[in-house]
Amino acid sequence: MPELTRGVTQKYEGITVEVFERAVRRFFDTARHPVLAVPYTRLAYRPMRQLIDLLTAREFEVYTC
Repeated sequence: MPELTRGVTQKYEGITVEVFERAVRRFFDTARHPVLAVPYTRLAYRPMRQLIDLLTAREFEVYTC
């Protein structure tokens, strides 16, 4: 794991938050799943969505990353 962290840190060293956010937004605006041919933003794992809905209904704050 340290190698991965170091690689990611080096890759984005010196990039501003604004530039990073634009790159991420551009990716999610244009990228499509290679097999399903739908935008990644349209994909969700149903049991995870059900868990999030259950926790939210019980007033938990849910964060995903």
